[in-house]
Amino acid sequence: MSFKIKSKYIFILVICGLIIINLFQYAENKSYEKYLSQKVKVSVSNIASKILENNFILKNAINERKITNIKLNILGNNFYNIALEHNKLYEIYKMKSKKSIKDSSTFMIADDCSMFISMKMLGNYGNEYIIIRDEETVELNDKTVEILKIMQEVVSNWSEIVKDNVKGATPDGMQGSYWDDYHNGINDKYWSNILCDLNDYNKGLDWDYKKLQIED
Repeated sequence: MSFKIKSKYIFILVICGLIIINLFQYAENKSYEKYLSQKVKVSVSNIASKILENNFILKNAINERKITNIKLNILGNNFYNIALEHNKLYEIYKMKSKKSIKDSSTFMIADDCSMFISMKMLGNYGNEYIIIRDEETVELNDKTVEILKIMQEVVSNWSEIVKDNVKGATPDGMQGSYWDDYHNGINDKYWSNILCDLNDYNKGLDWDYKKLQIED
């Protein structure tokens, strides 16, 4: 076999090898993109539904000047999960966009509200929420109502951002349209829009945990 023929076969084998490698890389990238897309959908689902649910709970508590222990626990746990899921979403955003929006405000506000409810209203000083199943009602004094109003004003604006950016979001969870309509996964804009819009709104807040302080 001549050198030219050998070289031709080697060239063909190299090209075939590169094609196979690229196909494997493409399949791997697609698989990872699908994995990230599912993570985005779950995180946005949790953030959106829990924001809407907390807005509903806070409105009722303020109007009635009382709240059950169960609702109080849900409220605090929702804030905790908003902070947690926001961070997950933000890490994907930084990786996907190769840039940072320098956003910790949504996490900070949600975490502050969660800590206030846990420590000041539930008396839970542990790292996790205690499970409360009784319907005992907590009467709210004037100072506590004012603090809940501060939370509700923020959450009300967050709710509008959710409604503007996410289809099918409800306080009870996500409707089927949410899971069906976003076919492009992480290439859809809805999830990065909600992240950036929350950040833009929070920039205008003069947020300070001291606003949630109750004098002992």
